[in-house]
Amino acid sequence: MVINVLKDKQSGGKLNFNCEENLNSDILLHPNCKFKGPVKVFGYYVINEKNKDIDVFADIAFETESLCDRCGKEILKSFDFKFKESFVIENLDETSYSYNGEKINLDKATEESIMANLPVQIVCKDKCKGLCPICGANLNEKKCKCKMTEDNPFLSLLDLKKIKK
Repeated sequence: MVINVLKDKQSGGKLNFNCEENLNSDILLHPNCKFKGPVKVFGYYVINEKNKDIDVFADIAFETESLCDRCGKEILKSFDFKFKESFVIENLDETSYSYNGEKINLDKATEESIMANLPVQIVCKDKCKGLCPICGANLNEKKCKCKMTEDNPFLSLLDLKKIKK
């Protein structure tokens, strides 16, 4: 995703942009998760007249197809979050983004923002009950008749839930 800023360098003020691109699903760092369609990045940028640094204020929007981490159900999830990044002409360190004076490449900033904002666990709903650890039944769809026994290592988690109340 590239913004051509050369034509806008003399304009000043807020300059709008809108771009989209199909990104590699490997950046999601989540097994069984892939992008469904392009990633959309839109917002505005401001050119600093003194040092020619550019501040980008953007929204990132995309959908993913994945499996719920608790129950295994196939789900389609939408994500939308904001980011603000500064781009400098001379990149003096690896913590800042640079541009060549003519174009800003948003790929690295977009990918890093997605990785930082994507939840560790992707679930079909916040109150997903998951699978029975004994029979594997989807507890969102039916109650099973399995009894939790002392041999079940997950039984102690029920005690934690009682304490929380």
